[in-house]
Amino acid sequence: MTPEEHQRRIREVAERLAERLAEQWPEPGADINDLEDFAERMGRDVQREIGERTLQEEAERKEGNQSACRCGGAATYQRYHALTLATAAGRVRVRRAYYHCAGCGQGHCPADARFRLGTSNTTPTAQARLAVLSALEPYVQVAALVRQLGLPLELDLKSTERVTQAVGVQL
Repeated sequence: MTPEEHQRRIREVAERLAERLAEQWPEPGADINDLEDFAERMGRDVQREIGERTLQEEAERKEGNQSACRCGGAATYQRYHALTLATAAGRVRVRRAYYHCAGCGQGHCPADARFRLGTSNTTPTAQARLAVLSALEPYVQVAALVRQLGLPLELDLKSTERVTQAVGVQL
């Protein structure tokens, strides 16, 4: 991305945020809870918009027509593969460049390694947050705690368990 494109995207996000702020700004004398909810909502909107856009751009980045395979061979670009990521900002669907190795018959998406995706296609931040919550509460109660805290993490019970156990093994 050129510096000009980078600046244009920043301006686009800032303009959309300014529009939302103008539309939704609380009235003078608003309750403190309304003010906090407003600020939180705006923060989540910005996090999601920036996260989705940058994740998609990074996922679609193609590293040429070939990529190194784990077997030592060269994998050739085939097509884009879609995947839904579980991020700290919620679920984000991305398209990643997929490469296939004729030598070993295996394929891979380099973006998965760049993103350091874990179990259930979770990003490192999502993994860390789930692991902390799971250390505090039993797995069956984590989803309710996530909702109570207003976090946009969306994983089922089994995925939460797998992510937490994988983080524990890494530690």
